[in-house]
Amino acid sequence: MRLTTWLGVATTVVILGACGAPSAIRTPGVGAVRAQSVQPPVISAQILSPNFDDRKGSPVTAIVLHHTAVLSTAEQTARFFQDPKVKVSSHYVVDRTGEIVRCVPDAQRAWHAGVSSFDGQGDVNTYSVGIEISNVGDGVEPYPSAQVKSVVRLVAWLASTYQVPLTRVARHRDIALPAGRKKDTSDNFDEAYVLKAAQAILDGQNMPAYHPKPVPDGYDPTVQVHTVRPGDTYESLGDDFYDSPAMGAAIARENDHRKLVPGTLIALPVTY
Repeated sequence: MRLTTWLGVATTVVILGACGAPSAIRTPGVGAVRAQSVQPPVISAQILSPNFDDRKGSPVTAIVLHHTAVLSTAEQTARFFQDPKVKVSSHYVVDRTGEIVRCVPDAQRAWHAGVSSFDGQGDVNTYSVGIEISNVGDGVEPYPSAQVKSVVRLVAWLASTYQVPLTRVARHRDIALPAGRKKDTSDNFDEAYVLKAAQAILDGQNMPAYHPKPVPDGYDPTVQVHTVRPGDTYESLGDDFYDSPAMGAAIARENDHRKLVPGTLIALPVTY
């Protein structure tokens, strides 16, 4: 255990062995997961965020996948979530190395989905678990094999533990309102593989092989831009890309606080 300070908040970082899983799997019902007992994934650290509230008795019935939109590590993302001003969090962050950081206990309502609806049911935060995946989110940076396999293990364990059918695993872009507001996870994230591999684990089988997409020659992930749309503000862009209007200040600094003119390019921060 070590005590660190970030953004003025004293933080206890606990190195853990594995998720604390309930001792029994619920009896399957209609549409429930048929599964072997799934081994919980290893949690590398617990860096808890203050940005959560109560589920008010709502069970976990969905899992939502995000990308972080930055080059920062999972630990750096978790520390970003510790700032009360950003008003954003997730239950887990999965690093490019495959390490998993817990930021909010499953029993609590993390602030990850924003304005959203899943199968016609709003307030997705209340009944979902949010997983952030470290990736700049430009559709080019690959999702490494170690990272994707950790996402698969985490999804399979959550699906088994809370009896969430894999049809109730969604990308943020699929549930955010209005439609088209979000683009995470990015186009090169292989959601179909994650669901297929998670189902294999639930069926007691080995995970199929995963092959990351190659990186184009000359690719520079530190250069990320956005074409300004009518109505964009720095605060709205902070929410759209980083799930936090407070990140609008960082976007403004990156662009010398110039006026946002539709059709022009602006730079996006790649770190917090």
